[in-house]
Amino acid sequence: MWQQAFSIQGHKPRIVFSTIEGNIAVRTWEKKEIMVEAAEPIQGLRFEADTLFVSHYRSDVTAWVPRIKGLLFNYTNTQVTVERSTGTVSIERTGSVDIRNHTGRGFLDRIEGSVHLFQISDGVESTSIGGSLEAFELPSLRVLGSVGGSTTTRQCGQVALENIGGSLTATGIGDMLSCENVGGSIHIQDSPRAVINTPRAGGSATIEQVGTIRSVHVGGSLTLAGNITNEGPTSFFAGGSITYLLPANPHMTIQAYCGGNIRGSAVAQSRNNAATLIYGEGSNMLTLHAGGSITIHGNQVNR
Repeated sequence: MWQQAFSIQGHKPRIVFSTIEGNIAVRTWEKKEIMVEAAEPIQGLRFEADTLFVSHYRSDVTAWVPRIKGLLFNYTNTQVTVERSTGTVSIERTGSVDIRNHTGRGFLDRIEGSVHLFQISDGVESTSIGGSLEAFELPSLRVLGSVGGSTTTRQCGQVALENIGGSLTATGIGDMLSCENVGGSIHIQDSPRAVINTPRAGGSATIEQVGTIRSVHVGGSLTLAGNITNEGPTSFFAGGSITYLLPANPHMTIQAYCGGNIRGSAVAQSRNNAATLIYGEGSNMLTLHAGGSITIHGNQVNR
């Protein structure tokens, strides 16, 4: 087994892997050193300004990086970047993580900083993430635990999350998006074939052009747009107002209950507090509960 260690001076060391054809494992220890292990010497090593570059190697690599507890500015943790590599990536308890243009699968465990993921062919599974999460063009993403900051996904197939401390923004979900709790706002759009299950959000929500969606509870206002399909009655609850832009040819029955008025271009007559609105064949059942008003717009009115 070949090993080489490099001493660091500051509190924000970094390791960058590029063009590695093998499995990459990153572990932490309480030493002010970055150590690399491999079956044979790695020629593509370069160390400068507390950053170790590891490149052009055709076998497995294990790195031990600093994670040293301290007070305030004395805390040390390592940033990890993996790019243009092939194999399984496993990273534990580091600072921020950036994986991009990777052929293989990623496994992350108790990441303390933010995570950025881009084009990872076999998807990523993670436990808790202390900072924000960005995931673009992944077939699957699963986080077992909390994301401390906000989460943004784009063009992902399946996304399964548990708790998000900040906001959730999702665009182009292919198959499924689930999240148990969102502390901030929700914005989901351009996912016409996806099953959406985001039951609770502390802030407002905007949901546009999605496939099947189940009940949603939001503390603020709620904006809906497009067709809403379901496997049974669907309910939306908002502490503030609800605005719904109907699809071009709606077939739904809307039960509306609110603290204010029920109105809009698709409402034949303004109502107070409660109304049943039938559009087309009325086949989809939808219930809206709002603390404020409910506004429904569209190119036809209820019958």
